[in-house]
Amino acid sequence: MPNIRELESLTYIGSHSPALPPGHPFEAVQEYYWTSTTSTFEPTYAWVLYMVDGAVGVGFKTNSDFFVWPVRNSESDF
Repeated sequence: MPNIRELESLTYIGSHSPALPPGHPFEAVQEYYWTSTTSTFEPTYAWVLYMVDGAVGVGFKTNSDFFVWPVRNSESDF
């Protein structure tokens, strides 16, 4: 799962619904995505990216209404 900076790096402020650059390769983009970044002030919360406009916020970690954007390392062991 990406951290907040990694997920934010995908966004493009000039686009809305989703806030991704023109020609992006992603399909079925959802509204909210979890990140691996825990809130500094409240360990039961993690940072969330709102993909409609690229805004960030925090969500209670047990909230199942958000999605996960899987990522992988660009290096391969194959």
